[in-house]
Amino acid sequence: MMVASPCYADFAKQRMHTNRLTHLRRVAVAMTMFVLGSAPAIATDELVLAAADAFQKKDAGRLARHVEPTKTHRLGPYVEYWALRVNLDDQPIAAVRSFLGRNEGTYLADRMRGEWLRSLGKRGQWEIFQAEHAGYGGKDPDIICYGILSRLRLAEEVSLDAFRPIWREPKELTEGCVALADQLARDGHLAVDLIWERARALSENGFTFALKRTLAQLPPKEAVAAGLVDQILGNPQRAFQPNGVNLAIRAGRELYAMALGRVARRDPQQAAKLFLPAVQAKFSESERAYAFAQFALHGARNHLPESVSWYAQTGKAILSEEQLAWKVRSALRAQNWPEVDRAVEAMGATQREDPTWTYWRARALRQMDQVEVANTLFTKIAGQHHFYGNLAAEEIGATIVISPPAAPISPEEIAAIGEHPGLQRALALIKLQLRTDAVREWIFSTRGLSDRELLAAAELARSNQIWDRAINTADRTLDHHDFRLRYLAPYRDVFAANAGRYGLEESWVLGIARQESRFIVNAKSPVGASGLMQLMPGTAQLVAKRIGMTSFSPSRVTEPEINIQLGTRYMRQVLDDLDGHPLLASAAYNAGPRRARQWRAATPIEGAIYAESIPFDETRDYVKRVFSNTMYYARLHGGEGASLKARLGVIAPRPAGSSM
Repeated sequence: MMVASPCYADFAKQRMHTNRLTHLRRVAVAMTMFVLGSAPAIATDELVLAAADAFQKKDAGRLARHVEPTKTHRLGPYVEYWALRVNLDDQPIAAVRSFLGRNEGTYLADRMRGEWLRSLGKRGQWEIFQAEHAGYGGKDPDIICYGILSRLRLAEEVSLDAFRPIWREPKELTEGCVALADQLARDGHLAVDLIWERARALSENGFTFALKRTLAQLPPKEAVAAGLVDQILGNPQRAFQPNGVNLAIRAGRELYAMALGRVARRDPQQAAKLFLPAVQAKFSESERAYAFAQFALHGARNHLPESVSWYAQTGKAILSEEQLAWKVRSALRAQNWPEVDRAVEAMGATQREDPTWTYWRARALRQMDQVEVANTLFTKIAGQHHFYGNLAAEEIGATIVISPPAAPISPEEIAAIGEHPGLQRALALIKLQLRTDAVREWIFSTRGLSDRELLAAAELARSNQIWDRAINTADRTLDHHDFRLRYLAPYRDVFAANAGRYGLEESWVLGIARQESRFIVNAKSPVGASGLMQLMPGTAQLVAKRIGMTSFSPSRVTEPEINIQLGTRYMRQVLDDLDGHPLLASAAYNAGPRRARQWRAATPIEGAIYAESIPFDETRDYVKRVFSNTMYYARLHGGEGASLKARLGVIAPRPAGSSM
């Protein structure tokens, strides 16, 4: 895939295929010739698709006419759900409750209850909301906030424990959470420190609208003029001009620090120069630490050596999880092992227990000759089936073993899981190309299943060639695993032939494809990448031209044979362009060759450090998963092969005087 093309995990939730839309429109046109009531209605797939089209177009009248004729169809509840959902605010309470009662325990009931609660909260129908909320077990932030707001409005005892993590998360609040925050601000329950804490996090993550709305919740005596906020956020240099902001008050210093952060995002070194000693003298110790933490974070993301000293100037300030993570990564790039240890130790317990930081702390301790403690930490995560679990196993000399389930899943178990109504609905939805609903139904229906039931469901998906559901379902087992299902290889003969043609390791090609598309043939990302290998249109056309594929046309890009050939040829191209190193090539496949080169260090670094210090969260996760995939495919298809650490290798330095 080309630059910034999201991997499977990102586009799976958003996918809306063009062919599905075309299919719905064609069916809708055809169904205009079908006269409801002119003959005994037959619950056909075409009627369901026509209802789906009506729902998409918010045609309540047409939807209502499709409810009765589809009642006997397996997807009849979906048609009824769509008919209620299209104008939910106007539905009688009895109609919604009837639907919930008849579909209790299903995905649609769970979804309807959530939408109904959101509608009730938005309209302030608090007594009904509380009666319905008792049956809700979800964790939707909007509904959590409406739940707290309902108790406030009904003058009941309130706990804000569930709201605090929502407030602290640096992203836009949902409608219900905005209403709750406004109420808390009016009642004086939002402390000034909490407001500035959220404002800082929003500024660091670029959520300008949410930042302005948060600052509007400051009490009158602490208020910041909206016009000044717009000026500073729109032009950070405004803060550094004489009389730009009033550094004698907290609001002025906070806005100045935010302006520094905006500059640091583009040029951390320039931001540090702007923080003059005379200006620093007007800041409190914690305010100075906040400014330096921003320089350090953005400097670490840009792999600047100064980031280590900037982190040092934060002193004992409490840093965010993101700032702490990059403090470790910065120390790793510098191969400053004592600092790696100190930075991990400074993390909170939950973050510190993440396998990523467990592994790197163990590596640091081993470098500091604390071998016994290091091995204890390695052992703690060794055997876990992920990137750092496998690296930890190698550090203590353990063998990564792939064993089949103790007892194969029987035909009877597969038949039993095949009777699950939710899975039957999911299969029916996939048949009609309603994949988004199908995936949600499948995920809901497999919640709470035992390992053997999950494996049976995965086998059911495999037998229906629904590769992504087979893989993701098998991936969720806790104790009893089937790696043949986790690492399926559909179209393997095509992958093997093209890997051989272009001199690539088949396991690596499969590892890329598994991460890109989960082998969904017509997968399409929000940015336009298509097919098994997620090729951008321009890339596909260019590669096809280079190899003389005269039969290629954009409409054929998702055909497996064509997509795999073009994808493997592109892999060969980026591999040749990037020192023949699969790690660099994997990063380039996701984020582009220029970035992959730019992320190299001034001196040689081991591949695991390169991977962990990739600035883009998506690409960092992507390369780890690709290399884990490659390891498992190699063991399943060809024996032991190279270790993960050997595969990651050492990344040569970038040329002197170059950032590319």
